[in-house]
Amino acid sequence: MVPGQAQQVRSRDRCAGCRHCHRAGRKDVTRVVLGLGSNINREENIAKAVRAIEARYGEIEISPVYETESIGFEGAPFLNLVLGLHSRMPVDRIRQDIQAIERSLGRVKARKAFDDRLLDIDLLLYGEDCWPEYNIPRDEITKYAFVLKPLSDLYPDDVHPVTGQTFLEMWQSFDATSQNLWCVGPEVLGRSDTGWA
Repeated sequence: MVPGQAQQVRSRDRCAGCRHCHRAGRKDVTRVVLGLGSNINREENIAKAVRAIEARYGEIEISPVYETESIGFEGAPFLNLVLGLHSRMPVDRIRQDIQAIERSLGRVKARKAFDDRLLDIDLLLYGEDCWPEYNIPRDEITKYAFVLKPLSDLYPDDVHPVTGQTFLEMWQSFDATSQNLWCVGPEVLGRSDTGWA
C-alpha cells in the first residue's frame, strides 16, 4: 500500500456490516454520489460547483435543492443538494477532483467543524463500495436530513452498502423533527429539470 493512499476493502476483508464491498482495481463505470452545501453566496456558489462538475464529468443527475437551518452553530441557512455522476476514475482521483473544484471556487480550509461554508462538496458514495479511510459511505447519510432527504429523492430504491436499507426506507424511519428543511427546487440555481435556464 502506497503511503497516503487509501486501500479499498476487499470482499474477503469487509468493513463492519458491509454487504457490498467489491474487489479493488475494477475498471468499469461507477456511479459516484456527491453532496453539495453552501451558506455564503449560496445560490451562486452551488450553481458554479454543479456546472464545474458537469463540465468535468458530463451528464449528471441532480436532486431537488433544500434550504436547511445551520446545525451546530448560529449561521445563515444552507442550500443543499445531492448529485450523481458516472466515471471510470478511481476514488482517489475523484477526491482530488472535488478538492480542486472547491479550491477553484475559493474554498479555504474550515477553521472548525461547524462553521459558515462558502462551499462543501462531500463524496457520499462510490458505487456500492466501502472505503473506511475516506468515510465512504459518508456517515452524514445516516445523521443529517439535508443529506438523506435529497439522496432518497434522487435514488429512493438504491440500497445503503452498510445498513442494507433503501434510501427511501431510511428516510421514512428518520427522525427529522429537530432538522428543518424546505424544498426550493432546482430553479433557485437557475436550472430546470431539463438543464440550465
